[in-house]
Amino acid sequence: MQQTKTPSLSSQDIAAIQRCHDEFSRSTVARDFETASRTYDENAVLMPPNHPAVRGRNAIKKWLAGFPPE
Repeated sequence: MQQTKTPSLSSQDIAAIQRCHDEFSRSTVARDFETASRTYDENAVLMPPNHPAVRGRNAIKKWLAGFPPE
């Protein structure tokens, strides 16, 4: 079997992923679901555990807004 080499992530890639994660975390905690949902592509599919797939940015925003406040 032939192995393919997987390219590694650059430090810029890792920093961009971390920024996206941080923005999602901050906005979700602040219940700013508009900003949180923008971390997803317009056609994204969120696959939360024990829930049906959530398709599209607007549906993701509505799903996030369904979380009860702390």
